[in-house]
Amino acid sequence: MTDTLTLKEATDFLLEQAKKNGADQAESFAAESLAISAQCRLHKTEALEYAQTSGVDLRVFCGQKQAIVSSSVLEKSTLAELAERAVQMAKNVPDDPYCGLAEPDMQAKEFMDLDLYDRTRQTTETLLELALKTEEAAMTVPGVTNSDG
Repeated sequence: MTDTLTLKEATDFLLEQAKKNGADQAESFAAESLAISAQCRLHKTEALEYAQTSGVDLRVFCGQKQAIVSSSVLEKSTLAELAERAVQMAKNVPDDPYCGLAEPDMQAKEFMDLDLYDRTRQTTETLLELALKTEEAAMTVPGVTNSDG
């Protein structure tokens, strides 16, 4: 059985492992996305796509050197290796006098809600219906005889 972590657990674990492997500073973030699409051509379904992904990134700093790694595998053993590799990479790149995390007093404490998250979930049937209606509207344009989904 594998020890798969949640996104929050994975970012915390990566930060812990980066420090354990010798990073002076580190930052990690996680992202999860869902993409669903439907395409039709000449009034027939041509493609249906569904992609759900999640992953984590880790940036480590060793003195004035940095490295960035990422993974979509959230197993502890994989993430431990990833953090170790990131520190090794950082120790072998040229110095960058401008790299590093902002001092705590320079970091934002309050965050504005930018309303960027769309909670809308469409069924496959609804997406196909919308694709067909869109194609139908395009086909009413004089001279249009074919569509590209």
